[in-house]
Amino acid sequence: KELKESGKVEALKAIKSVGIEVQSESAILASRSCKELPTSCNPIISVKQADLRSITRYCSESHSEEPTEEVLSLIQQLRGSCDLLTGNPPYFSPTLGTHSMDSQRRLARFELHGGVEDYCQAARLLLRDCSSRFVFSFPANLDCDRRVCSALQAAELQLTRRTRILMGRPDQTEPSICIYEASLKDLLPDPEKDIDNRQDKNGFDVAQESIIDIRRLQESNKLNPVYYQIQA
Repeated sequence: KELKESGKVEALKAIKSVGIEVQSESAILASRSCKELPTSCNPIISVKQADLRSITRYCSESHSEEPTEEVLSLIQQLRGSCDLLTGNPPYFSPTLGTHSMDSQRRLARFELHGGVEDYCQAARLLLRDCSSRFVFSFPANLDCDRRVCSALQAAELQLTRRTRILMGRPDQTEPSICIYEASLKDLLPDPEKDIDNRQDKNGFDVAQESIIDIRRLQESNKLNPVYYQIQA
């Protein structure tokens, strides 16, 4: 984002956006929605049906099978070229909970095609440089936070910010969702900075923290105005 002289912040416009969706039906629906956008809408948006894990498997040193032409094309197109990556990984273990009979819902909720660890490995391959960002959501509890930190660390990514979302009923006291922001690790850190102060006692990165409160209003039970500000 860039700061105008007026003090207003304006989001930078992307030149091109690419979506990767593992479910064929969802990929078709997303492509259809993109085609229905106004012709004046930028950027150019395309949706590819693929499994993120196939990208990371091929790029690993131990890959044993050649990728499909579609996956190879994606790797050539996207590797090391993305300024912003976003994702919403499923976070229910396949062994926990009741699986929906609807395959769309089942795959969206359960980690049947990998989890946050796979998203982080893909981000490491696709981000352009240390100024690029990987932004994704995950449940806001201690166990999930530790899992996210471990996944980022394994992928050699630097956690830069946590934004916890307080939502739902007015009496809700604990955030339910956390938005994480990460980047590639700077291979040439500032020697004037104390590196030890950038990690907690568990060896995980210390990040900027914030909370956004979009709980319904106590008096009217209507949506919080902050919710509409974020949408805008």
